[in-house]
Amino acid sequence: MASNNSTMLSNDTFLSDRVALIQQLNDKMARLMVPATVYICIMMVLGLVGNPMVCYYYGAKTKLTTNTFFIVILALYDVIVCAISMPTEIADIELFYTFEYNVACKILRFVNYFAGIGSILTLVAIATDRFKKICRLTKPQMGIRTAKFVSLGIIGIAILLSWPSLVIYGSIQVPIPNTYGLDLMGADCTSTKEVAYQKYVWVFNGVHFLLFVVLSVVLIVLYSIIGHTIFSHKKRLMMYTPNKNRTPSSTEVETSLSDCSQKMEDKMKGTEE
Repeated sequence: MASNNSTMLSNDTFLSDRVALIQQLNDKMARLMVPATVYICIMMVLGLVGNPMVCYYYGAKTKLTTNTFFIVILALYDVIVCAISMPTEIADIELFYTFEYNVACKILRFVNYFAGIGSILTLVAIATDRFKKICRLTKPQMGIRTAKFVSLGIIGIAILLSWPSLVIYGSIQVPIPNTYGLDLMGADCTSTKEVAYQKYVWVFNGVHFLLFVVLSVVLIVLYSIIGHTIFSHKKRLMMYTPNKNRTPSSTEVETSLSDCSQKMEDKMKGTEE
């Protein structure tokens, strides 16, 4: 009987020591991640202060256009990230080896993917709208009604591409590197390690990587064309800048260009309304 009690006490002490060691290694890693934690905290505070101001200004103080509408939507995605993702991300860093909150982990990853996809698709929508207004002035323009449908479509696509994270991610048992030669296991918010799910994890990550590359290229191409068009237009206008030696013919050309620009602006305003 005394021997059994001694064995149980020894096991309890051993388990207690392992838990204390895991916590020690966790705290050590958290200290190493302090710069990242501070950076996230700063971004979170700035986002929670700045984005509501953006929503208020562009949503209530300026005329509603497709551009201001998309800016408000983009700010709302950032608010979601700052209010939900960033606090949970800080907790994940502080509990580097002891994050045992499975539901919180799933919500964190889902919101990250949802807001990230929604943001980049909204940026593409903004770039497309600007491209049409600057480079395709004579073509039909995007109106507020269309912009709202586009935003709803973006939400649907973001949910469709994000929901697998609710299955793939969770509080997973992971080995903890240590110099003591012990087989220590901790809990981390990461993708599942089950063999049966690995192909789905690869497909999920591959689709998101491909989406990021394609949309990044689209943004670069659209803004390159927009920049080239603006530069060319500015260069043409500089050729007809009023000067002391201006001739009657140059005055007529300048007046014609001004009238044309005014008509285009009136058409844009009519389309947006």
